[in-house]
Amino acid sequence: MKKMIAAILPIILLLSLSSTNVAVADTAGPPITVGANPHHAAFDSKDNYVYVTNGGDSTVSVVDLVTNTVVRTVPVGAGPMGIDFDSSNNYVYVADLNGNKVSVIDGDPFHVGLYDTVVATIPVGPQPWGVAFDSANGMVYVANSGNNTVSAINTATNMVVGSQIPVGTHPSFLAYDSANGDIYVANENSGTVTVIDTTTNTVAGSPIAVGGFPRGIVFDSANGDIYVGSPLSVISGTSVVTTITGTLGDNDLAYDSFNGGIYVVDGGTHSVMAINGATNSIAFSVPLNEAPFGLGYDPLHHVIVAVVQSAGNIIPVSTTPFPTITIDSASNPTPKWGTQSTTVSGSTTGADGNTVTVHWGDGTPDNAGIPITPIVGTWTTSPSSHTYASAGSKFVTADLVNGGVVTATSSAFTITVQKHDTTLTLDSITNLKWSFPYTGGSAVTGTLTDNDASGAGISGATINISNSPGITTLSSTATTSGATGTYSDTGSAPPGPSGAQTLSATYAGDGSYNAAPVVITGPNANEQSYNTKNHDTTLTLASIAGLKWSFPYT
Repeated sequence: MKKMIAAILPIILLLSLSSTNVAVADTAGPPITVGANPHHAAFDSKDNYVYVTNGGDSTVSVVDLVTNTVVRTVPVGAGPMGIDFDSSNNYVYVADLNGNKVSVIDGDPFHVGLYDTVVATIPVGPQPWGVAFDSANGMVYVANSGNNTVSAINTATNMVVGSQIPVGTHPSFLAYDSANGDIYVANENSGTVTVIDTTTNTVAGSPIAVGGFPRGIVFDSANGDIYVGSPLSVISGTSVVTTITGTLGDNDLAYDSFNGGIYVVDGGTHSVMAINGATNSIAFSVPLNEAPFGLGYDPLHHVIVAVVQSAGNIIPVSTTPFPTITIDSASNPTPKWGTQSTTVSGSTTGADGNTVTVHWGDGTPDNAGIPITPIVGTWTTSPSSHTYASAGSKFVTADLVNGGVVTATSSAFTITVQKHDTTLTLDSITNLKWSFPYTGGSAVTGTLTDNDASGAGISGATINISNSPGITTLSSTATTSGATGTYSDTGSAPPGPSGAQTLSATYAGDGSYNAAPVVITGPNANEQSYNTKNHDTTLTLASIAGLKWSFPYT
Protein backbone atom coordinates (compact mmCIF):
# COMPACT_ATOMS: atom_id res chain seq x y z
CA MET A 1 0.00 0.00 0.00
CA LYS A 2 1.41 3.31 -0.99
CA LYS A 3 1.89 5.62 1.99
CA MET A 4 2.14 9.35 1.56
CA ILE A 5 4.11 10.23 4.65
CA ALA A 6 5.97 13.45 5.36
CA ALA A 7 9.49 13.34 6.70
CA ILE A 8 8.72 15.34 9.85
CA LEU A 9 6.13 15.14 12.59
CA PRO A 10 3.28 15.51 12.67
CA ILE A 11 2.70 13.41 9.57
CA ILE A 12 0.01 14.80 7.30
CA LEU A 13 -1.98 13.04 4.62
CA LEU A 14 -0.94 14.40 1.26
CA LEU A 15 -3.89 12.98 -0.68
CA SER A 16 -7.48 14.16 -0.80
CA LEU A 17 -9.86 12.01 1.23
CA SER A 18 -12.76 12.51 -1.18
CA SER A 19 -12.09 9.08 -2.68
CA THR A 20 -12.64 5.78 -0.93
CA ASN A 21 -9.66 4.38 -2.81
CA VAL A 22 -7.05 6.88 -1.66
CA ALA A 23 -4.15 5.24 0.20
CA VAL A 24 -4.71 6.51 3.74
CA ALA A 25 -1.57 6.59 5.86
CA ASP A 26 -1.36 6.08 9.60
CA THR A 27 -0.47 9.44 11.07
CA ALA A 28 1.80 10.22 13.99
CA GLY A 29 0.75 13.06 16.27
CA PRO A 30 2.92 15.40 18.33
CA PRO A 31 5.04 13.89 21.12
CA ILE A 32 3.55 13.97 24.63
CA THR A 33 6.08 14.38 27.42
CA VAL A 34 5.69 11.85 30.24
CA GLY A 35 8.16 10.73 32.93
CA ALA A 36 11.78 9.66 32.79
CA ASN A 37 12.70 6.64 30.68
CA PRO A 38 9.17 5.50 29.80
CA HIS A 39 8.84 1.84 28.91
CA HIS A 40 5.36 0.60 28.07
CA ALA A 41 1.72 1.64 27.89
CA ALA A 42 -1.75 0.16 28.53
CA PHE A 43 -5.27 1.46 27.92
CA ASP A 44 -7.81 1.74 30.74
CA SER A 45 -11.25 1.21 29.18
CA LYS A 46 -12.95 2.52 32.33
CA ASP A 47 -11.58 6.05 32.21
CA ASN A 48 -10.36 5.89 28.56
CA TYR A 49 -6.87 7.00 29.48
CA VAL A 50 -3.51 5.51 28.58
CA TYR A 51 -1.17 4.56 31.44
CA VAL A 52 2.59 4.75 30.78
CA THR A 53 5.30 3.24 32.98
CA ASN A 54 8.24 5.55 33.66
CA GLY A 55 11.21 3.39 34.70
CA GLY A 56 13.49 6.37 35.37
CA ASP A 57 11.38 8.03 38.08
CA SER A 58 9.21 5.11 39.24
CA THR A 59 5.92 6.65 38.20
CA VAL A 60 3.03 5.98 35.88
CA SER A 61 1.76 8.82 33.67
CA VAL A 62 -1.98 8.94 32.97
CA VAL A 63 -2.48 10.40 29.49
CA ASP A 64 -5.61 11.77 27.84
CA LEU A 65 -5.18 11.13 24.11
CA VAL A 66 -8.07 13.46 23.27
CA THR A 67 -6.20 16.46 24.61
CA ASN A 68 -2.72 14.91 24.36
CA THR A 69 -1.94 15.85 27.94
CA VAL A 70 -0.81 14.07 31.10
CA VAL A 71 -3.68 14.36 33.56
CA ARG A 72 -2.03 12.61 36.52
CA THR A 73 1.23 11.05 37.65
CA VAL A 74 1.01 8.06 39.98
CA PRO A 75 4.03 7.02 42.11
CA VAL A 76 4.63 3.26 42.02
CA GLY A 77 7.42 0.84 42.92
CA ALA A 78 10.99 1.00 41.70
CA GLY A 79 11.66 0.77 37.97
CA PRO A 80 8.17 0.06 36.55
CA MET A 81 8.32 -1.92 33.31
CA GLY A 82 5.33 -3.94 32.04
CA ILE A 83 1.71 -2.89 32.50
CA ASP A 84 -1.78 -4.19 31.77
CA PHE A 85 -5.40 -3.35 32.59
CA ASP A 86 -7.83 -5.74 34.28
CA SER A 87 -11.25 -5.00 32.81
CA SER A 88 -13.00 -7.09 35.47
CA ASN A 89 -11.98 -4.91 38.44
CA ASN A 90 -10.75 -1.79 36.59
CA TYR A 91 -7.29 -2.06 38.12
CA VAL A 92 -4.03 -1.34 36.37
CA TYR A 93 -1.22 -3.79 37.17
CA VAL A 94 2.35 -2.50 37.00
CA ALA A 95 5.45 -4.72 37.16
CA ASP A 96 8.05 -2.96 39.31
CA LEU A 97 11.22 -4.37 37.79
CA ASN A 98 13.55 -3.14 40.54
CA GLY A 99 11.09 -3.63 43.37
CA ASN A 100 10.24 -7.30 42.80
CA LYS A 101 6.55 -6.60 43.15
CA VAL A 102 3.46 -5.49 41.29
CA SER A 103 1.79 -2.16 42.03
CA VAL A 104 -1.99 -2.11 41.64
CA ILE A 105 -3.54 1.21 40.55
CA ASP A 106 -7.27 1.77 40.90
CA GLY A 107 -8.32 2.88 37.42
CA ASP A 108 -12.02 3.47 38.19
CA PRO A 109 -12.91 7.20 38.26
CA PHE A 110 -16.00 6.38 40.34
CA HIS A 111 -13.82 5.21 43.24
CA VAL A 112 -13.49 8.59 44.92
CA GLY A 113 -10.33 8.88 46.98
CA LEU A 114 -8.83 5.73 45.47
CA TYR A 115 -8.90 6.56 41.77
CA ASP A 116 -5.41 6.66 40.25
CA THR A 117 -3.70 5.66 43.47
CA VAL A 118 -1.84 2.49 44.37
CA VAL A 119 -4.30 0.35 46.33
CA ALA A 120 -2.12 -2.75 46.69
CA THR A 121 1.41 -4.02 46.23
CA ILE A 122 1.93 -7.72 45.50
CA PRO A 123 5.31 -9.43 46.02
CA VAL A 124 6.23 -11.60 43.05
CA GLY A 125 9.50 -13.06 41.73
CA PRO A 126 12.72 -11.14 41.11
CA GLN A 127 12.79 -8.52 38.35
CA PRO A 128 9.18 -8.75 37.11
CA TRP A 129 9.02 -7.67 33.49
CA GLY A 130 5.83 -8.25 31.52
CA VAL A 131 2.19 -8.38 32.65
CA ALA A 132 -0.82 -10.01 30.97
CA PHE A 133 -4.47 -10.21 32.06
CA ASP A 134 -6.46 -13.39 31.44
CA SER A 135 -10.06 -12.29 30.95
CA ALA A 136 -11.36 -15.87 31.23
CA ASN A 137 -10.07 -16.76 34.70
CA GLY A 138 -9.59 -13.20 35.96
CA MET A 139 -5.90 -13.68 36.76
CA VAL A 140 -2.91 -11.51 36.00
CA TYR A 141 0.30 -13.24 34.94
CA VAL A 142 3.71 -11.68 35.61
CA ALA A 143 7.01 -12.73 34.00
CA ASN A 144 9.82 -12.83 36.60
CA SER A 145 12.92 -12.32 34.47
CA GLY A 146 15.27 -12.74 37.44
CA ASN A 147 14.44 -16.40 38.18
CA ASN A 148 12.82 -17.58 34.93
CA THR A 149 9.32 -18.02 36.30
CA VAL A 150 5.81 -16.65 35.96
CA SER A 151 3.60 -15.65 38.90
CA ALA A 152 -0.19 -15.90 38.76
CA ILE A 153 -2.17 -13.26 40.66
CA ASN A 154 -5.78 -13.71 41.73
CA THR A 155 -7.17 -10.25 41.02
CA ALA A 156 -10.13 -10.79 43.35
CA THR A 157 -7.72 -10.95 46.30
CA ASN A 158 -4.63 -9.39 44.72
CA MET A 159 -2.55 -12.29 45.98
CA VAL A 160 -0.23 -14.69 44.20
CA VAL A 161 -1.77 -18.15 43.88
CA GLY A 162 0.16 -21.39 43.70
CA SER A 163 3.82 -21.84 43.00
CA GLN A 164 5.83 -19.86 40.51
CA ILE A 165 5.60 -21.46 37.06
CA PRO A 166 9.01 -22.34 35.56
CA VAL A 167 9.54 -21.10 32.00
CA GLY A 168 12.53 -20.28 29.78
CA THR A 169 15.52 -18.06 30.40
CA HIS A 170 14.76 -14.38 31.05
CA PRO A 171 11.04 -14.28 30.33
CA SER A 172 10.11 -10.83 29.12
CA PHE A 173 6.57 -10.19 27.89
CA LEU A 174 3.45 -12.31 27.85
CA ALA A 175 0.34 -12.53 25.68
CA TYR A 176 -3.07 -13.97 26.47
CA ASP A 177 -4.68 -16.03 23.71
CA SER A 178 -8.41 -15.55 24.18
CA ALA A 179 -9.15 -18.26 21.61
CA ASN A 180 -7.52 -21.15 23.47
CA GLY A 181 -7.21 -19.55 26.93
CA ASP A 182 -3.43 -20.00 27.15
CA ILE A 183 -0.70 -17.58 28.19
CA TYR A 184 2.31 -17.34 25.85
CA VAL A 185 5.63 -16.26 27.41
CA ALA A 186 8.53 -14.88 25.34
CA ASN A 187 11.81 -16.25 26.76
CA GLU A 188 14.32 -13.68 25.59
CA ASN A 189 17.53 -15.57 26.30
CA SER A 190 16.22 -19.01 25.30
CA GLY A 191 14.89 -18.08 21.87
CA THR A 192 11.67 -19.86 22.80
CA VAL A 193 8.06 -19.32 23.78
CA THR A 194 6.51 -21.18 26.72
CA VAL A 195 2.78 -21.96 26.72
CA ILE A 196 0.96 -21.94 30.07
CA ASP A 197 -2.33 -23.80 30.45
CA THR A 198 -4.30 -21.36 32.58
CA THR A 199 -6.80 -23.98 33.74
CA THR A 200 -4.00 -25.66 35.71
CA ASN A 201 -1.33 -22.93 35.69
CA THR A 202 1.21 -25.41 34.41
CA VAL A 203 3.41 -25.47 31.32
CA ALA A 204 1.72 -27.11 28.33
CA GLY A 205 4.00 -29.11 26.04
CA SER A 206 7.53 -28.26 25.03
CA PRO A 207 8.87 -24.74 24.44
CA ILE A 208 8.29 -23.39 20.94
CA ALA A 209 11.58 -22.51 19.26
CA VAL A 210 11.46 -19.13 17.53
CA GLY A 211 15.14 -18.16 17.50
CA GLY A 212 16.73 -14.82 18.14
CA PHE A 213 15.99 -12.98 21.36
CA PRO A 214 12.19 -12.79 21.56
CA ARG A 215 10.86 -10.06 23.78
CA GLY A 216 7.72 -8.52 22.33
CA ILE A 217 4.70 -10.81 21.95
CA VAL A 218 1.04 -10.21 21.06
CA PHE A 219 -2.15 -12.09 20.16
CA ASP A 220 -4.10 -11.36 16.97
CA SER A 221 -7.76 -12.00 17.81
CA ALA A 222 -8.79 -11.83 14.15
CA ASN A 223 -6.67 -14.71 12.86
CA GLY A 224 -6.00 -16.45 16.19
CA ASP A 225 -2.20 -16.33 15.86
CA ILE A 226 0.56 -15.25 18.24
CA TYR A 227 3.28 -12.89 16.96
CA VAL A 228 6.63 -12.82 18.71
CA GLY A 229 10.26 -11.72 18.45
CA SER A 230 12.56 -10.63 15.68
CA PRO A 231 12.44 -11.82 12.98
CA LEU A 232 8.73 -11.96 13.61
CA SER A 233 7.53 -15.53 14.18
CA VAL A 234 3.86 -16.37 13.72
CA ILE A 235 2.60 -19.12 16.03
CA SER A 236 -0.65 -21.01 15.54
CA GLY A 237 -1.38 -23.15 18.58
CA THR A 238 2.04 -24.63 19.34
CA SER A 239 3.69 -24.40 15.92
CA VAL A 240 5.50 -21.65 14.04
CA VAL A 241 3.60 -21.34 10.77
CA THR A 242 5.60 -18.56 9.14
CA THR A 243 8.30 -16.00 9.76
CA ILE A 244 8.08 -12.38 8.63
CA THR A 245 11.50 -11.01 7.81
CA GLY A 246 12.54 -7.39 7.75
CA THR A 247 11.03 -6.56 11.14
CA LEU A 248 12.67 -5.63 14.42
CA GLY A 249 10.19 -6.52 17.13
CA ASP A 250 12.71 -7.00 19.92
CA ASN A 251 11.17 -4.62 22.42
CA ASP A 252 7.43 -4.65 21.95
CA LEU A 253 4.45 -5.44 19.74
CA ALA A 254 0.86 -4.22 19.71
CA TYR A 255 -2.28 -5.50 17.99
CA ASP A 256 -4.79 -3.09 16.47
CA SER A 257 -8.27 -4.63 16.58
CA PHE A 258 -9.56 -1.82 14.36
CA ASN A 259 -7.56 -2.68 11.24
CA GLY A 260 -6.22 -6.12 12.16
CA GLY A 261 -2.63 -4.89 12.10
CA ILE A 262 0.32 -6.00 14.19
CA TYR A 263 2.54 -3.04 15.01
CA VAL A 264 6.22 -3.67 15.57
CA VAL A 265 8.90 -1.53 17.17
CA ASP A 266 11.52 -0.91 14.51
CA GLY A 267 14.27 0.71 16.53
CA GLY A 268 16.77 0.45 13.72
CA THR A 269 14.89 2.97 11.57
CA HIS A 270 13.17 5.06 14.27
CA SER A 271 9.75 3.88 13.18
CA VAL A 272 6.76 1.72 13.90
CA MET A 273 6.19 -0.97 11.30
CA ALA A 274 2.69 -2.19 10.47
CA ILE A 275 2.06 -5.84 9.55
CA ASN A 276 -1.21 -6.75 7.82
CA GLY A 277 -2.45 -9.71 9.84
CA ALA A 278 -4.61 -10.90 6.94
CA THR A 279 -1.58 -11.42 4.67
CA ASN A 280 1.31 -11.49 7.17
CA SER A 281 3.12 -8.96 5.03
CA ILE A 282 4.70 -5.62 5.89
CA ALA A 283 2.17 -2.94 4.96
CA PHE A 284 4.12 0.23 5.69
CA SER A 285 6.31 1.98 8.24
CA VAL A 286 5.51 5.14 10.21
CA PRO A 287 8.67 7.22 10.86
CA LEU A 288 9.14 8.79 14.30
CA ASN A 289 11.54 11.36 15.64
CA GLU A 290 13.23 8.84 17.95
CA ALA A 291 13.55 5.09 18.25
CA PRO A 292 10.54 3.69 20.15
CA PHE A 293 11.04 1.25 23.01
CA GLY A 294 7.53 0.06 23.81
CA LEU A 295 4.03 0.10 22.34
CA GLY A 296 0.47 0.29 23.60
CA TYR A 297 -2.93 0.43 21.93
CA ASP A 298 -5.98 2.61 22.55
CA PRO A 299 -8.93 0.80 20.91
CA LEU A 300 -11.35 3.65 21.60
CA HIS A 301 -9.47 6.21 19.54
CA HIS A 302 -7.66 3.73 17.23
CA VAL A 303 -4.25 4.88 18.37
CA ILE A 304 -0.98 2.99 18.66
CA VAL A 305 1.07 4.53 21.47
CA ALA A 306 4.77 4.55 20.65
CA VAL A 307 6.82 4.94 23.84
CA VAL A 308 10.10 6.74 23.17
CA GLN A 309 12.34 5.97 26.12
CA SER A 310 15.26 8.15 25.17
CA ALA A 311 13.10 11.26 24.67
CA GLY A 312 10.84 10.74 27.68
CA ASN A 313 7.68 10.96 25.63
CA ILE A 314 5.01 9.00 23.83
CA ILE A 315 3.86 9.51 20.25
CA PRO A 316 0.25 8.67 19.37
CA VAL A 317 -0.08 7.05 15.93
CA SER A 318 -3.63 7.22 14.57
CA THR A 319 -4.36 4.03 12.64
CA THR A 320 -6.49 3.54 9.55
CA PRO A 321 -7.91 0.47 7.82
CA PHE A 322 -5.58 -1.49 5.61
CA PRO A 323 -6.35 -1.68 1.89
CA THR A 324 -8.92 -4.26 0.83
CA ILE A 325 -9.71 -6.12 -2.35
CA THR A 326 -12.69 -8.19 -3.42
CA ILE A 327 -13.66 -10.23 -6.47
CA ASP A 328 -17.22 -9.15 -7.21
CA SER A 329 -18.19 -10.96 -10.40
CA ALA A 330 -17.18 -13.18 -13.28
CA SER A 331 -18.22 -12.71 -16.89
CA ASN A 332 -18.94 -16.44 -17.09
CA PRO A 333 -19.03 -18.14 -13.66
CA THR A 334 -19.82 -21.54 -15.25
CA PRO A 335 -17.64 -21.91 -18.36
CA LYS A 336 -17.05 -25.16 -20.21
CA TRP A 337 -13.44 -26.25 -19.92
CA GLY A 338 -11.25 -25.79 -22.96
CA THR A 339 -13.89 -24.01 -25.04
CA GLN A 340 -15.27 -21.11 -23.00
CA SER A 341 -13.31 -18.38 -21.21
CA THR A 342 -14.10 -16.05 -18.34
CA THR A 343 -12.92 -12.80 -16.80
CA VAL A 344 -13.21 -11.55 -13.22
CA SER A 345 -13.75 -8.05 -11.87
CA GLY A 346 -13.63 -6.52 -8.44
CA SER A 347 -13.17 -3.50 -6.24
CA THR A 348 -10.65 -2.12 -3.77
CA THR A 349 -10.37 0.40 -0.95
CA GLY A 350 -7.30 2.32 0.09
CA ALA A 351 -5.34 0.83 -2.78
CA ASP A 352 -3.99 3.82 -4.68
CA GLY A 353 -0.60 2.95 -6.15
CA ASN A 354 -1.26 -0.81 -6.02
CA THR A 355 -1.85 -3.26 -8.85
CA VAL A 356 -3.86 -6.48 -8.84
CA THR A 357 -2.63 -10.03 -9.33
CA VAL A 358 -5.23 -12.72 -10.00
CA HIS A 359 -4.61 -16.36 -9.11
CA TRP A 360 -6.93 -18.54 -11.21
CA GLY A 361 -6.85 -21.51 -8.87
CA ASP A 362 -5.64 -24.07 -11.40
CA GLY A 363 -1.88 -23.75 -11.19
CA THR A 364 -1.57 -21.73 -14.40
CA PRO A 365 0.36 -18.45 -14.55
CA ASP A 366 -1.25 -15.54 -12.74
CA ASN A 367 -2.58 -12.39 -14.33
CA ALA A 368 -0.31 -9.75 -12.79
CA GLY A 369 -0.01 -5.98 -13.03
CA ILE A 370 -3.74 -5.36 -13.50
CA PRO A 371 -4.37 -1.62 -13.07
CA ILE A 372 -6.90 -0.16 -10.66
CA THR A 373 -9.26 2.54 -11.88
CA PRO A 374 -8.47 5.76 -9.98
CA ILE A 375 -11.06 7.25 -7.63
CA VAL A 376 -13.56 4.36 -7.88
CA GLY A 377 -11.03 1.62 -7.16
CA THR A 378 -12.43 -1.00 -9.55
CA TRP A 379 -10.42 -3.47 -11.61
CA THR A 380 -10.95 -6.21 -14.19
CA THR A 381 -8.92 -8.85 -16.00
CA SER A 382 -10.72 -7.94 -19.24
CA PRO A 383 -9.84 -7.90 -22.09
CA SER A 384 -7.54 -10.72 -21.00
CA SER A 385 -9.57 -13.84 -20.24
CA HIS A 386 -8.88 -17.27 -18.83
CA THR A 387 -9.79 -20.71 -20.16
CA TYR A 388 -9.66 -23.68 -17.83
CA ALA A 389 -8.24 -27.00 -18.96
CA SER A 390 -10.34 -29.17 -16.64
CA ALA A 391 -13.76 -29.24 -15.03
CA GLY A 392 -14.54 -28.69 -11.35
CA SER A 393 -14.67 -25.90 -8.79
CA LYS A 394 -11.85 -23.38 -9.15
CA PHE A 395 -11.16 -20.94 -6.32
CA VAL A 396 -9.93 -17.62 -7.66
CA THR A 397 -8.20 -15.08 -5.42
CA ALA A 398 -6.79 -11.61 -6.05
CA ASP A 399 -3.90 -9.80 -4.37
CA LEU A 400 -3.18 -6.12 -4.01
CA VAL A 401 0.50 -5.62 -4.74
CA ASN A 402 2.65 -2.58 -4.05
CA GLY A 403 6.32 -2.67 -4.97
CA GLY A 404 6.29 -6.45 -5.09
CA VAL A 405 4.71 -6.72 -1.62
CA VAL A 406 1.22 -8.18 -1.17
CA THR A 407 -0.80 -5.68 0.85
CA ALA A 408 -4.18 -7.45 0.79
CA THR A 409 -5.76 -10.67 -0.45
CA SER A 410 -9.37 -11.24 -1.42
CA SER A 411 -11.63 -14.02 -0.30
CA ALA A 412 -11.91 -16.88 -2.78
CA PHE A 413 -14.40 -16.51 -5.64
CA THR A 414 -15.68 -19.81 -7.03
CA ILE A 415 -15.73 -20.54 -10.75
CA THR A 416 -17.62 -23.76 -11.47
CA VAL A 417 -16.10 -25.16 -14.66
CA GLN A 418 -18.55 -27.39 -16.49
CA LYS A 419 -17.99 -30.77 -18.12
CA HIS A 420 -18.56 -31.30 -21.84
CA ASP A 421 -21.74 -32.92 -23.13
CA THR A 422 -21.39 -36.12 -25.12
CA THR A 423 -23.17 -38.16 -27.81
CA LEU A 424 -22.90 -41.94 -27.92
CA THR A 425 -23.97 -43.96 -30.95
CA LEU A 426 -24.45 -47.69 -31.51
CA ASP A 427 -24.58 -48.95 -35.07
CA SER A 428 -27.69 -50.89 -36.01
CA ILE A 429 -27.60 -54.64 -35.33
CA THR A 430 -28.49 -57.06 -38.13
CA ASN A 431 -30.90 -59.83 -37.23
CA LEU A 432 -28.98 -63.06 -36.76
CA LYS A 433 -29.57 -66.59 -35.69
CA TRP A 434 -29.44 -67.37 -31.99
CA SER A 435 -25.92 -68.12 -30.64
CA PHE A 436 -24.37 -66.98 -33.92
CA PRO A 437 -21.50 -64.44 -33.72
CA TYR A 438 -22.39 -60.85 -34.47
CA THR A 439 -21.72 -60.43 -38.18
CA GLY A 440 -18.17 -59.60 -39.19
CA GLY A 441 -16.67 -60.55 -35.85
CA SER A 442 -17.05 -56.97 -34.52
CA ALA A 443 -20.42 -55.83 -35.69
CA VAL A 444 -21.15 -54.16 -32.32
CA THR A 445 -19.62 -50.76 -33.09
CA GLY A 446 -20.25 -47.11 -32.34
CA THR A 447 -18.69 -43.74 -31.44
CA LEU A 448 -18.45 -41.36 -28.48
CA THR A 449 -18.09 -37.70 -29.45
CA ASP A 450 -17.67 -34.35 -27.67
CA ASN A 451 -20.61 -32.02 -28.34
CA ASP A 452 -18.65 -29.00 -27.10
CA ALA A 453 -15.65 -29.63 -29.34
CA SER A 454 -17.39 -29.77 -32.71
CA GLY A 455 -18.10 -33.48 -32.45
CA ALA A 456 -14.51 -34.57 -31.96
CA GLY A 457 -14.08 -38.15 -30.86
CA ILE A 458 -13.34 -38.96 -27.23
CA SER A 459 -10.58 -41.54 -26.85
CA GLY A 460 -9.96 -43.80 -23.86
CA ALA A 461 -13.52 -43.75 -22.53
CA THR A 462 -15.22 -46.84 -21.14
CA ILE A 463 -18.48 -47.88 -22.83
CA ASN A 464 -20.80 -50.28 -20.99
CA ILE A 465 -22.58 -52.82 -23.21
CA SER A 466 -25.59 -54.90 -22.24
CA ASN A 467 -28.28 -57.00 -23.93
CA SER A 468 -31.83 -57.85 -22.87
CA PRO A 469 -33.45 -60.28 -22.34
CA GLY A 470 -30.94 -62.83 -23.55
CA ILE A 471 -27.34 -63.21 -22.42
CA THR A 472 -24.65 -62.69 -25.01
CA THR A 473 -20.97 -63.54 -24.91
CA LEU A 474 -20.07 -59.89 -25.63
CA SER A 475 -17.60 -58.16 -23.29
CA SER A 476 -19.41 -55.97 -20.79
CA THR A 477 -17.20 -52.98 -21.63
CA ALA A 478 -15.37 -51.54 -24.59
CA THR A 479 -12.87 -48.67 -24.86
CA THR A 480 -13.06 -45.83 -27.37
CA SER A 481 -10.02 -44.96 -29.45
CA GLY A 482 -8.83 -42.78 -32.29
CA ALA A 483 -9.86 -39.35 -33.49
CA THR A 484 -13.44 -40.47 -34.02
CA GLY A 485 -13.90 -42.07 -30.60
CA THR A 486 -14.78 -45.49 -32.06
CA TYR A 487 -15.42 -48.57 -29.96
CA SER A 488 -16.25 -52.18 -30.89
CA ASP A 489 -17.15 -55.45 -29.25
CA THR A 490 -17.22 -59.11 -30.30
CA GLY A 491 -19.21 -62.10 -29.18
CA SER A 492 -22.21 -64.25 -29.95
CA ALA A 493 -25.92 -63.63 -29.75
CA PRO A 494 -27.99 -65.12 -26.93
CA PRO A 495 -28.94 -68.82 -27.17
CA GLY A 496 -32.40 -69.83 -28.26
CA PRO A 497 -35.22 -69.62 -28.32
CA SER A 498 -35.31 -66.89 -30.91
CA GLY A 499 -37.04 -63.58 -30.26
CA ALA A 500 -36.75 -59.82 -29.89
CA GLN A 501 -33.54 -58.45 -28.29
CA THR A 502 -32.33 -55.00 -27.26
CA LEU A 503 -28.61 -54.17 -27.26
CA SER A 504 -27.60 -51.03 -25.33
CA ALA A 505 -24.42 -48.96 -25.05
CA THR A 506 -24.08 -46.45 -22.21
CA TYR A 507 -21.42 -43.96 -21.10
CA ALA A 508 -21.42 -42.93 -17.41
CA GLY A 509 -19.21 -39.87 -17.82
CA ASP A 510 -16.08 -38.90 -15.87
CA GLY A 511 -14.38 -35.82 -14.48
CA SER A 512 -14.33 -34.11 -17.87
CA TYR A 513 -17.40 -35.40 -19.70
CA ASN A 514 -21.07 -35.73 -18.84
CA ALA A 515 -22.85 -39.06 -19.24
CA ALA A 516 -24.28 -39.62 -22.69
CA PRO A 517 -28.10 -39.46 -22.76
CA VAL A 518 -29.96 -42.61 -23.76
CA VAL A 519 -31.34 -42.22 -27.30
CA ILE A 520 -33.37 -45.07 -28.86
CA THR A 521 -34.24 -43.60 -32.25
CA GLY A 522 -32.52 -41.65 -34.98
CA PRO A 523 -28.90 -41.49 -36.14
CA ASN A 524 -27.59 -40.83 -32.60
CA ALA A 525 -29.27 -43.85 -31.05
CA ASN A 526 -27.26 -45.86 -28.54
CA GLU A 527 -29.93 -48.54 -28.08
CA GLN A 528 -30.69 -50.91 -30.93
CA SER A 529 -33.37 -53.55 -31.34
CA TYR A 530 -32.87 -56.72 -33.37
CA ASN A 531 -34.21 -60.28 -33.58
CA THR A 532 -32.56 -63.61 -33.19
CA LYS A 533 -33.80 -66.10 -35.72
CA ASN A 534 -34.45 -69.81 -35.67
CA HIS A 535 -31.82 -72.09 -37.04
CA ASP A 536 -32.57 -73.73 -40.43
CA THR A 537 -33.00 -77.51 -40.44
CA THR A 538 -32.57 -80.47 -42.88
CA LEU A 539 -34.67 -83.55 -42.48
CA THR A 540 -33.65 -86.87 -44.09
CA LEU A 541 -35.41 -90.23 -44.38
CA ALA A 542 -33.36 -93.40 -44.97
CA SER A 543 -34.46 -95.94 -47.58
CA ILE A 544 -36.92 -98.53 -46.41
CA ALA A 545 -36.36 -102.24 -47.16
CA GLY A 546 -39.30 -104.27 -48.44
CA LEU A 547 -41.13 -106.13 -45.74
CA LYS A 548 -44.29 -108.15 -45.25
CA TRP A 549 -47.45 -106.45 -44.25
CA SER A 550 -47.90 -105.98 -40.56
CA PHE A 551 -44.27 -106.90 -39.97
CA PRO A 552 -42.16 -104.38 -37.97
CA TYR A 553 -39.64 -102.25 -39.79
CA THR A 554 -36.37 -104.09 -39.57
